[in-house]
Amino acid sequence: MKSEFQDRLAVVTGASSGIGLALCAALLQRGARVLAMSRSLGGLEPLMETHPEQLYWLAGDVTSADDLRQLCRRAAELGPVHYVVPNAGIAELADGLDMAAFDRQWRVNGAGA
Repeated sequence: MKSEFQDRLAVVTGASSGIGLALCAALLQRGARVLAMSRSLGGLEPLMETHPEQLYWLAGDVTSADDLRQLCRRAAELGPVHYVVPNAGIAELADGLDMAAFDRQWRVNGAGA
């Protein structure tokens, strides 16, 4: 039976660990093509070895407008895009969270999405 994800393109940010990495693995397993963006290759390396024709990695940071433009260009080259997973996120839960930490979290968790 053909998967609903077969040959569909998914764009995933925050793809190198945790939920993002698990989503990439699940999508690849179901036949999707995945454009994964993260600051480092991290846990994606084994997936790149097992799914070289399906997984496209782009080094980038969701807080960088240039990196996001590059992601859009690459997605357009591979397109059409069927799924977008804005998964990149951080949490700084220290007591007395200062404005710099709040701004950093907003750039990643809010504006980066």
